[in-house]
Amino acid sequence: MDRQYTLKQKLSQPESIAVIKQILIDHDHFPRSKIADVVCEHFRFYDAQGKQQQGNCLKALRDLEKAHDFTLPGTRQASKKRTIKRLEQPVDEPVDVPAKAGDVCGLHLVQVSSDSETRIWNEMMSREHPRGAGIMVGAQLRYLINSSHGWLGGFGFGASALNLKDRDQWIGWDENIKQQHRFRVVNMSRFFDSPLSQMSKFSLAMHG
Repeated sequence: MDRQYTLKQKLSQPESIAVIKQILIDHDHFPRSKIADVVCEHFRFYDAQGKQQQGNCLKALRDLEKAHDFTLPGTRQASKKRTIKRLEQPVDEPVDVPAKAGDVCGLHLVQVSSDSETRIWNEMMSREHPRGAGIMVGAQLRYLINSSHGWLGGFGFGASALNLKDRDQWIGWDENIKQQHRFRVVNMSRFFDSPLSQMSKFSLAMHG
């Protein structure tokens, strides 16, 4: 997609509307999420990681639906509330943690990737973070802070907000420039350091 256009601007072009209508005819048995997948595939709507921009595409299609005389499939009945994977018991408390970060033995970050690491991260956040673990959506990275003394904390990053007035004004970008570079911005969604470690506000720098 030409970067000077936003996703919605691209879909609002007359030739794009014609394509959307044909997709709806050809795939009349598809739910709207699958329609969005087909539209993303046709127009090559992918983010910087090569993933389809289904969420943004769905929003654009909903915005364009009434104005351009096409009807999206109805929404599916709301499914049961999603639950997060957790441990069956609290995470073991770290032991014998020095007062200074620089004296911590075996200090290192673990990128959460396995099911067991996911459960540990969720358990710690659910029990200790004011916002809980929650269900993070979209592009994300989560880390655990590990050591020879045990798990000391964790943090998580998520994709940047589509629109954030103060951020956009501070950076000074217009709409077109924002569409080109927003993928370079990340949000810190969670940060937790275990109060059990007795460390003086354990910091991300971890330099002691």
